[in-house]
Amino acid sequence: MIYWYHYYSYWIFIWFILYKIKIIKYQPSFNYILASLFVTMCMLLSVIKHKNNNPEIYKIYLVKSVISLITDYIPIYFLLPFKLDTTTFYINLVVFIIYLLFMKLSLNYNIYDIINMYISRIYDLKNITFKEWLRELSNFFLL
Repeated sequence: MIYWYHYYSYWIFIWFILYKIKIIKYQPSFNYILASLFVTMCMLLSVIKHKNNNPEIYKIYLVKSVISLITDYIPIYFLLPFKLDTTTFYINLVVFIIYLLFMKLSLNYNIYDIINMYISRIYDLKNITFKEWLRELSNFFLL
């Protein structure tokens, strides 16, 4: 089972919170730029794929959009102006490498598997009801 802590977006969201409460002094700026681009691309691909496929999908998109807005887009506003220095870049890179190692050790996932994990979560909406999807979402956030 894949849980929230297997998704890098939540890692950098937690990092963002720790940065804002001044526990961590380095911004997750580089990671947020890349993550928001990736999430936007995935959502657009999903909308194109499921266009007029399942009426329940629009409710799912609404909830997914709210979650994405909270975890991936609103924090960018609060990080402005970005600190785009070399140290911040390397810290962002180190955290990303730690995430990749975590995924390799916990699920034996490589980069292709991680990308597929994100994409399959988007594309596996074809024959699902909103209630089923909400049940899956609640399990996703439970430890």
